[in-house]
Amino acid sequence: MSTMSRDLQQTKASMKLLKIGVAAITALALAGSFLLPSLASEENTSVPVNEVDQSIPAVPVITGWLPYWDDAPGTATVIANGDIISEAMPFWWSTVGNSQSVSLKIKSTGTTLAKRTRLVGQMQAAGIKVLPTITDSTCVNASTSSLPAIFASDQKRANYVSQITQLALTENYDGIDLDLECFMYESRLWSGYQANWVKFVTELGSALRAQGDLLSVTTPPIYSDTSGYWVYAWKQIGPQIDRLRIMAYDYSTGNSKWDPKAKSQGDGAIAPMDWVKRIVNYAVSVVEPGKIWLGVPAYGRNWVIAVDGVCPTQGEVPNLDRVTWTSKEVIPKLTELGVTTTVSRYHSIHKEQNLSYSRTFTGTNNSGAARTCTVTRTVWWQDARSHFDRLMVAKEAGMAGISVWRLNGEEDEMWVRTRPFAQSISEQPLTVELRPDALVKLGEPTTLSAAVRPTTAVGASRSVANVPVRLQQQNSDKSWSDIAVATTDATGNAVFTISAILSRFRVSTDLVTGTWKPATSSEVIPAIQRVIELTQISTAPTTKRGLVVGGIVAPASLDNPLELQRRVNKKWVLIGSATLQENGAFKLKWDKPPVGTHTLRIATPATPSYPALIFKLGKIMVK
Repeated sequence: MSTMSRDLQQTKASMKLLKIGVAAITALALAGSFLLPSLASEENTSVPVNEVDQSIPAVPVITGWLPYWDDAPGTATVIANGDIISEAMPFWWSTVGNSQSVSLKIKSTGTTLAKRTRLVGQMQAAGIKVLPTITDSTCVNASTSSLPAIFASDQKRANYVSQITQLALTENYDGIDLDLECFMYESRLWSGYQANWVKFVTELGSALRAQGDLLSVTTPPIYSDTSGYWVYAWKQIGPQIDRLRIMAYDYSTGNSKWDPKAKSQGDGAIAPMDWVKRIVNYAVSVVEPGKIWLGVPAYGRNWVIAVDGVCPTQGEVPNLDRVTWTSKEVIPKLTELGVTTTVSRYHSIHKEQNLSYSRTFTGTNNSGAARTCTVTRTVWWQDARSHFDRLMVAKEAGMAGISVWRLNGEEDEMWVRTRPFAQSISEQPLTVELRPDALVKLGEPTTLSAAVRPTTAVGASRSVANVPVRLQQQNSDKSWSDIAVATTDATGNAVFTISAILSRFRVSTDLVTGTWKPATSSEVIPAIQRVIELTQISTAPTTKRGLVVGGIVAPASLDNPLELQRRVNKKWVLIGSATLQENGAFKLKWDKPPVGTHTLRIATPATPSYPALIFKLGKIMVK
């Protein structure tokens, strides 16, 4: 939600809040039952977080919106943290028009097609899905939204669906995020709106998925089937959408300017945790939790809560307006004002930062008379710790993660604090090695030993025991078949016993959800011992007749010729060679051997299938 649209909504909300009758928060505020506990005794327990290796696999648990006025720097932030952010929603498009016809309009002329193409391409190249947001601006110059009338007409609804799907296709988006908020203020008409809203979402979801795109819907909170902003019908649209993003913030908006007549300025937590949990509990009961992203505010508000004395209109003139800062601006802004920020407190119940301070202003009125007043302000904001606490609530409920309004407004520490957790719940890579046993004869029992080991620091902290390992054998068509299954022992090892055959084997591990990525070893062949059986050798070789050696090699290797070698000056010299027949038979011949006694052997080098083979013939006398 942009600042512009939020200000519009807050203006309307201030006029209509008592009429909505759906927000329990209003009743709580009016009843005065939402009182803040004393913070005087609470300690600031923020924990320093060190930088973490981003090369370690992590689960993307963050998404967020990129406002058009900050989309280029925001894109850089997204890409820099692409290991834990999977999607971004550039806040680019508005719906404009009236009840007869609507169209899509870019929010800022500065967001040119060339710029959009560049930013979308950069994020997609980094593996980040881009789902630009479309808002409803039909109520900007009118008292009500035009969209319910569009939803009610089959023809108008189809035209709106067509415009949206064509936009996603033409601009190469990965989907669309809908943030249609104008009719959220028309509670007396919701009963007539809801069914047509569901039709629209159903038809748009089908149309987008037909072209390979996603549909994300962003809405204000619902607390039950009949409370909260129930017109958005989470239960009905849940099966029709790919993402639900909940704006679980703006619980306290308060007065935009100090009102001395008001009993309360409406200040308070931006999103108190108990309220957030109420939203989460209902959401996961009606929508598949893995589709849901919990919205978190990367901002805070600063209200005037007391003015003592009469403020000057000349000289030091105080600003009595409510001020909104991004999360990363709060501390620097307060420091500029001379406020000691070390006294801020992390609220143990609401899980937000809070700080109150006073400043004295001295000057004169317009007539020159001296005037002095002391202005007391209170600031509530969400910092990295607030965001992490809400991420924990979301993940414990099975939700996908958090969506940040707005990206590049968060503290840098949010990414650093989140990353170790995102890595801790991700599947880490393994290395798997398969080793054959010592040499055995063909057909004899042998073992193949598998070793499963982690490859990252996060993985090293996990047990490699009880990991399922599948032994696979290669088929004649090069495919693989499972032939045995084992689980690793406490050290990550597993042993398979097979009959030694001339075949290729490997081991594979399957995905262990939340723990290990699948892995496959290199291929190995059992270490089979080759045997030579002599069937012929010259009994009385001479220089004239030569020397003949015949036999059979088992198992045969047609691409592995035998060599007859002679020992000369401590080196083995080739004196004859032969290729094996299919049955392993061979015949080696040494022509015109010199007279004398010779040390001979039969040898063949190692191959991928067999180890080297040496067969000693010993000393042979030639006459």
